[in-house]
Amino acid sequence: MAVSAAILGSSMTFVSCNDFLDLKPQGSFTEAQLDDSSINGLMAAAYAGLESHFFGNNESFAGPITSWVFDVRSDDALKGGGDVSMEQNIHQLEISNITSDNATALFKWRNDYYAISRVHKAMNAIELADNIENKAALLGELKLLRAYYYFDLIRIFKQIPYFTEAEDPNGKRADEYSREQIFDFIKTDLKEALPGYEIIDNGKNQISENNRVVMAVKPVAPEEMRNVTVTYRFSGSNGFITDATVDVPMSKKFLTKAELPAATVVSGGYLFDVVPTTNGPFGINDLGDGKGEVAVTATIKMHK
Repeated sequence: MAVSAAILGSSMTFVSCNDFLDLKPQGSFTEAQLDDSSINGLMAAAYAGLESHFFGNNESFAGPITSWVFDVRSDDALKGGGDVSMEQNIHQLEISNITSDNATALFKWRNDYYAISRVHKAMNAIELADNIENKAALLGELKLLRAYYYFDLIRIFKQIPYFTEAEDPNGKRADEYSREQIFDFIKTDLKEALPGYEIIDNGKNQISENNRVVMAVKPVAPEEMRNVTVTYRFSGSNGFITDATVDVPMSKKFLTKAELPAATVVSGGYLFDVVPTTNGPFGINDLGDGKGEVAVTATIKMHK
């Protein structure tokens, strides 16, 4: 306990140093400035949410990958320590008498939503960035992380708010979606993050025979693909810029901005990147015989 007291004392000392530790950002990256190297930091932050060292060490005990404190409820783990007054929040879990201000439950809730916030920040930056390669792969990683964080929440709490990167979390309610709907959202993220696999359904709410919440996947036969030609045109004049092709599953009806094939043009001896002027979605016109077409309004920017 002496160590805890020392940490608490040092924390209280640091709080008073607002001028040094709580500096406000002096600016932000523009869409054109975001590239693979700058996105790496946002991706690392999203993955760091797995450990949940946001403010201190005790908080990380209830992180997505270190949920042992909740296993005291089923006797898979013991609180240990001194008497019942030591880590009383864990003792409450052990005896199934949890108060509304239980710190461990709060840590779990806060850890996962902080991690989801980091995932969404990275998603939005990738969607808007002009100079990012492999956008679809990066977004797939982030969807897998988001599915994991929401899964960690729904297996602990009866009801949780659910929102995506395109939604404002303010005003979201825990009763907006049922548990079944939230599991469906998680499945959708996993399907999009793990193409070529399907989720094995173990029953309602994914409860297995040993009463643990699980989600397993299995490989499926690859879906038939369609070759789509994306035609880029200037706004207004409808002038042709260039076109590019991309293969997508036959079941896919739209392309997002991140899924559009990269394209460049040469003008006046200079290389230009073709940049869509909207985020989509862009509808696919089926031409038959495994082919399709998409029209996209775009502009050009000097290649860096």
